[in-house]
Amino acid sequence: GRDGGRTLSPTGPAQAGLELNNQSGDFSPDNAAGPLFGNLGPGREVRLRATHNATTYDVFRGVIDAYDLTVDPPERTVHLGMVDAISQLAAVQVSTGLYEGLRTDQAIAIVLDEAGWGTARDLDPGATMVHWWCADQVSAWDAIQQLVDSEGPGALATVDSTGNFVFRSRHHRLL
Repeated sequence: GRDGGRTLSPTGPAQAGLELNNQSGDFSPDNAAGPLFGNLGPGREVRLRATHNATTYDVFRGVIDAYDLTVDPPERTVHLGMVDAISQLAAVQVSTGLYEGLRTDQAIAIVLDEAGWGTARDLDPGATMVHWWCADQVSAWDAIQQLVDSEGPGALATVDSTGNFVFRSRHHRLL
């Protein structure tokens, strides 16, 4: 989820891609007889899992962003482009009241509430106290990034592979 190769680069939406064999036509969105009819296309939820040594791991959770169907024989494939929930936060505009004396994690929780994010959160107690804070017609992700920036180097906001929003304060690695 980092935008650059440096450790202190800001995070951004994670992306994933799959190419699926569609010889059966099961992944064709217009195949009314297919088992996935009505459940394919942009905006649909996706969860990728991998099993290793009899243990199943969540690898990615997000939504389909691009759906490209190739029907020319012998290639009958579907390419899925996917993004995680950060992209959804970037698409939501939020406005909050004016707050006094909040830690960064408390302000992030307010942004998540305003954006309609559920309870899937793992927030460290912020190490920075914000004396006065509000968000005014800004994307939820931009508001969160501003709070992470005010927390300082080492702070991080992302979404994990199970769909939890994660905030790590600048002291997380020390503690």
